[in-house]
Amino acid sequence: MLIHGVWAVALRRKSMRLIYIFILVGILGITTHAIADAPPTYLFQWGLGSGDVPIGVMFDLNGTLMVAERTSNCINKYSPSGTSLGVFAGACGTPSDAPGAFFFPYFMARDAGGNVFIVDSQNNRIEKFNAGGAFLTQWGSFGSGDGQFRTPYGIAVDASGYVYVADTFNNRIQKFANDGTFLMQWGTVGSGNGQVWSPTSLAVDLDGNILETDFNNGRIQRFTANGVFIDNWGSSGIEPGQFSAPSGIAVDGHGNIYVTEYAGHRVQEFTSSGQFIRMWGSQGSGEGQFNQPWGIALDSGGRIYVADGNNFRIQVFGDAATPTKPSTWGHLKSLYR
Repeated sequence: MLIHGVWAVALRRKSMRLIYIFILVGILGITTHAIADAPPTYLFQWGLGSGDVPIGVMFDLNGTLMVAERTSNCINKYSPSGTSLGVFAGACGTPSDAPGAFFFPYFMARDAGGNVFIVDSQNNRIEKFNAGGAFLTQWGSFGSGDGQFRTPYGIAVDASGYVYVADTFNNRIQKFANDGTFLMQWGTVGSGNGQVWSPTSLAVDLDGNILETDFNNGRIQRFTANGVFIDNWGSSGIEPGQFSAPSGIAVDGHGNIYVTEYAGHRVQEFTSSGQFIRMWGSQGSGEGQFNQPWGIALDSGGRIYVADGNNFRIQVFGDAATPTKPSTWGHLKSLYR
């Protein structure tokens, strides 16, 4: 009887503690994502030379980092440690509309076969290259018709090889077959669900949906591969989960979503459902600071590469152990004890 009585008292105490914890959760408004994870550690950087503004960053099938250098009008290759590996495409100098050349290249994407699609922004076209950098084809011209563009920025390719383009100043997203055949478009200018205002970059989540950085609306939107609106999150501002001109986006192997902010000079990380995890960065030129960042990419080891635009460099960050999702369970567990 004594033993059973002791257990009963112990259980009542534990129950009371759990009730106390849940009362605190309700009063304080704590959610499983309210307490931010620590930011990743700054690892290293390398410069691209004064005036070489990096925009898009992307890893090829061999783990080589490709960087679209806007003012140089070419795509350069680097090892993951920053060693220059030469030019992938472009004349690296005066802008040109010749096949395989660029006038302000922006974002890039690749398909499962290693082919690379590059947004040639001021030429209002998409250029396609094979994995070795040989020019294959191009499509697009200035205008607002099907398959035309007005200063496009972003691009993504899904697992089936379909190509999605953020037609930035037409305020829409266009979908193409792998060979450039126009398939469909969606989006009108505005701030309602599914409307866009200067869509800047695109990414594909682990479910094959299309993520869009809605630059002037300060939010992230998600669509199906056929343009059906799913959800969005964020608003213009500087608080966690808000955005000041979101400019680049990437998805890691766990489905977490990384967003750079052109005017916020920082990076934010979210779960696959859009719940805030953590953020880092401020305006400046020191280690871990940014000046109008653009593209973002992750290598196979989870290291984060950021195109630090007007600091003319690539910065690299990493964790001792990359988190799969945030949690306050450790904090609650300490209360329980």
